[in-house]
Amino acid sequence: MKQLATLLLLSFAVHTAIDAQLSEKSSPDTICGHRIQRDKDGGILAWYEPAVPGAGYDRVARLASEFIKNGTPMDKQTGLPLSYLTCCFEGPHLRSQEDFDAGLTGEHWAHNPACVFAGLVQGLVLDYRVYSGDNEYVNVVGQMLDYQLAHGTTPGDWPWPNVPYASSDPFKTEYQGATEWENDGMRGDGLYGIEPDKNGELGIAYLNFYEVTLQEKYLEAAVHCADALAAHVRGIPGDLAPFSATQIDQSPWPFRVNAKTDVVISEYTSNII
Repeated sequence: MKQLATLLLLSFAVHTAIDAQLSEKSSPDTICGHRIQRDKDGGILAWYEPAVPGAGYDRVARLASEFIKNGTPMDKQTGLPLSYLTCCFEGPHLRSQEDFDAGLTGEHWAHNPACVFAGLVQGLVLDYRVYSGDNEYVNVVGQMLDYQLAHGTTPGDWPWPNVPYASSDPFKTEYQGATEWENDGMRGDGLYGIEPDKNGELGIAYLNFYEVTLQEKYLEAAVHCADALAAHVRGIPGDLAPFSATQIDQSPWPFRVNAKTDVVISEYTSNII
C-alpha cells in the first residue's frame, strides 16, 4: 500500500511538472510562448508581421532557403556540408551554438541523397529561385547534383548502370547504399542497393535542371535514369482489379534492388505512380 501511495504521488508530481511546463509554453493567449495575434473574425494570424497577408509564408520560405544556401554547418573532417553526409542534424536550440557551428551535431542515421537533392531542384531552383530572383540557388543545387554524379552513381557496366544511389551510410563520402541497418528492418538499402522510384525522382530532377542550365551532363544523367527504368520495367500479368494479389505483391519496378547483381531486395512500392 505504501508503494502504491508513493507511485501515485510520483505520478501526480510528474503530471504537475509537465502541466506547469506546458502552461509556460502555451496559454489561452499564447502558443509556444508567442502571443496570439488574431484578425477581426478571431482567426489566428502569423507571428511574423501579422498585419501583412502572406508575410509569414515569405519569411519561413526565405529562412529555410537561405539556410540551405549559406547556413548549413560544415563537417570538419570532410569539408562537406552536413546535408551531404547525413539525413539530419540538431540545431543550436538543441545543442550548443559552438557544437552546431563546428559541424558536430550530425546524427548517426542513414542518408537519403537522391530524394533530398531531387526535392531541392524543385524547391530551390524551379520554385524559390524564380520567386526570389536569386540565381545563386542554381550553383548551390548544381554542386549537390555534381556530387551525386561523381560519388553516388552506379558503374556503367552494371545491370542497373549510371543510376543514383538513394541511400548511404552516415558520414560516408561515397554513396553506395546504406549498409548499417541491413539486419534491422532494412531501413537502408544495403550495399549496392538502389531504389528505382528514386531513379525516377532524380531523373526528372536532372532533366529539369538541364532545362534551366542547358548543361548536357544533366540531360545525359536523366537519360541514363530513363534507360535503366525502361530496361527493367516488369509486366504485371493476371488480375488487375483493384487490390488484387498481383498488385499488392509486385509493382512495375521493385522498391529495392541490388544494382550490381539485379537481385530484388524489396518487391513492392506504391511510389511508382
